[in-house]
Amino acid sequence: MPTEELLLESTADGFYAVDSTGTCTMLNRAAAEMLGYSKAEIVGKNFHEMLHHSRADNSIYPQELCPTHRVMRTGIKERVRGDVFWRKDSTSFQVEYSVAPILDETLGGAVVTFTDVTERALLESQEDKSERLSMLSRLAATMAHEFNNVLMGIQPFSEVIGREAGNNETIRKAVQRISTSLKRGKRVTEQILSFTRKASIVTRPIAFKKWAEELAQEARAILGPGIPFKIDIDDRIVVEGDSGHIQQVFLNLITNARDAMTGGSTLRLEVQPGSGNGIYAFGIVEHVERFAHIKLSDTGSGMSRETMGRVFEPLFTTRRSSTGLGLAVAHQIIVRHGGHIFFESAEGKGTTVHLFLPISTDPVKSEEAVSSAGRSGIRKLVLVEDDPDIAFGLAALLDLEGIEVTVAETGGAALGVIASADPDVVLLDVGLPDMDGSEVYFQIAERWPALPVIFSTGHGDRLRLEEIISKPHIGYLQKPYDLAELLGMLKLSIPTTNLPNQT
Repeated sequence: MPTEELLLESTADGFYAVDSTGTCTMLNRAAAEMLGYSKAEIVGKNFHEMLHHSRADNSIYPQELCPTHRVMRTGIKERVRGDVFWRKDSTSFQVEYSVAPILDETLGGAVVTFTDVTERALLESQEDKSERLSMLSRLAATMAHEFNNVLMGIQPFSEVIGREAGNNETIRKAVQRISTSLKRGKRVTEQILSFTRKASIVTRPIAFKKWAEELAQEARAILGPGIPFKIDIDDRIVVEGDSGHIQQVFLNLITNARDAMTGGSTLRLEVQPGSGNGIYAFGIVEHVERFAHIKLSDTGSGMSRETMGRVFEPLFTTRRSSTGLGLAVAHQIIVRHGGHIFFESAEGKGTTVHLFLPISTDPVKSEEAVSSAGRSGIRKLVLVEDDPDIAFGLAALLDLEGIEVTVAETGGAALGVIASADPDVVLLDVGLPDMDGSEVYFQIAERWPALPVIFSTGHGDRLRLEEIISKPHIGYLQKPYDLAELLGMLKLSIPTTNLPNQT
């Protein structure tokens, strides 16, 4: 075997030559292996028609536009990126190749050296996605913090107006609308923050039928008038979960269902206790009797088997307007609840999402009970908050509860205000202008180790503060929060039978 031919056969790059008509005159072993043919099947055939006939999107690639044929016309060498060749099994692979003309008295053809760059392109795509996701995460965290503070500036004033409305039905309905919008805004920021942090789950017993009826108001707004939303729920079902995060899961699922349905379709939510042996066509659930079986079924276009296998894959989407993160976040949330989520679907036959959430054995506490419990024993509170709207609104709202509020606008001023006010509890903003809220906490703890502190933040700071807030007299509230949440947290942070002596 001549030296030149031996070198061509030993290289890992593909190599082939074509004559002036585009007919393959020779190729090396690496080229044949990458293309999935034997040499005899390619030599003597038009290479473009056989292996370069279509672009990556399956559109026809005219031979006159092919770089190899262009080089034969111009005599100018070219290097090509972002192209594909087609294998014998009709699959494509990404290639980079260089084309050089064969020059004699006339242009006698071209030689092509090519490399399979599929793995490299995939890696670059993943790196690009990671970089974009990182940038999105940083931007999202900042936006969510600012938006949560705006919502928190509205929340207490809404409740003050509601408390003072008396029998004025117009004002009461207006306040109810504002409250619904505030809750929706909070869920939006929770969705955004899910891009930037692992979901922090704080569970409590949830009466699922009542919870679902509240969800239905927003679900119908998403679905529009053309898609009915029907509920069939055993009113005895009480699940153990984080209400806000579960709502986020269902709003993601409902939005997906809407996009798969047209007029005349129906979305149905059904919930029953788990039963049977836990073996289903869509998956297996061990100890199924410990779960509530929740089914969200639509009569939309359904999904292919391939799509169903990728629904929880981050950044995978079949919709141009989607981030591809909604179902990945939903899966994360359900798993962190100790639950399960499965999809059952077929093209043209709709989709059913099966969720299994743990059944709670604890009684459900009403908001009235939480509020009443929160009021007992709390006399004075120091609020460390730099936003004057939030500080004024919270002070006005807590004043109606008989709680005296003293405000410190910076972390540096906090210790002096606490020493003067002698509070039962401190409500501490994490994002202060002069120092981080955790630094302020350590200064408080050094001087008053038993003083209850509740962190309040518009950021997703819970995981960062996990070690601190695991202490029995330390709490955490995600802005925006309402009075019931605040009073409930005050009750948890301060044992009313043994209020700490700060002096």
